[in-house]
Amino acid sequence: MRTRSIHLPARSRRIAAVALAGLLTAGVLVSTEAPASASIGSCSTNFSNNNDRGYVDAYCTGSAPSSFRAQIKCSNGNTYYGSWRYAGGGTHSYTQCPVNVFWVDYGIQAY
Repeated sequence: MRTRSIHLPARSRRIAAVALAGLLTAGVLVSTEAPASASIGSCSTNFSNNNDRGYVDAYCTGSAPSSFRAQIKCSNGNTYYGSWRYAGGGTHSYTQCPVNVFWVDYGIQAY
């Protein structure tokens, strides 16, 4: 990453510092670059069909802060999601359709 120095008059520096401090305390300032180690590796799903009620178990290798979760689309028109999990964290994400609702499609949501 390249950085540049910008010279501002003293008044502008104070305004910039106050604005930056306000963003930091408000929790608004977010880094646009992920750490080099963050990545999603390979992902897999295990699907089981219990009386046409789908059940999905999902897992992705990789490293945090990359995350994933299981998803299943059901015949009632809704999509259900498992809990977000960190890639490579050792914990799977699970989800399923409600009782007496058939599955239509399933997969993994990752970022």
